[in-house]
Amino acid sequence: MVGILAAIALPTFLNQKAKAQETEGKTLIGAMNRAQQAHHAVYQAFATSLADLELGLAKTANYYEYDVVSSGDGALVTNKARSRNSELRGYAGVVARPEPASTVVLVCRSLQKGTADVDDGMAIGPSVQCPSNYQPLE
Repeated sequence: MVGILAAIALPTFLNQKAKAQETEGKTLIGAMNRAQQAHHAVYQAFATSLADLELGLAKTANYYEYDVVSSGDGALVTNKARSRNSELRGYAGVVARPEPASTVVLVCRSLQKGTADVDDGMAIGPSVQCPSNYQPLE
């Protein structure tokens, strides 16, 4: 009886543990996106490094490695959270200013678990798109 209960409970516990760990990536990508908006409001440019965001965020945290990649023309920035654990999904934040008076922000989650690098987001006209193999969070 105990073995049956353990067989049922263990996968559920492990799934909940992974969801809790993914909260780090999702939460910090959201904070990075908001910091990018604030940075652009002050300096009329997106931050190009973690230090420029002034969040005190280390490149490597408990479950993710963080990075900032700006497009060549500076019109778009991708905030990246690459999983350090093969059981977690990666996250990306895409921030763009397609028009002077507007900011477009998107938070994306990888479709698959793993530690793969995160591609850059893309601007398509007045909207932005998640990196390949990522989907927008609602």
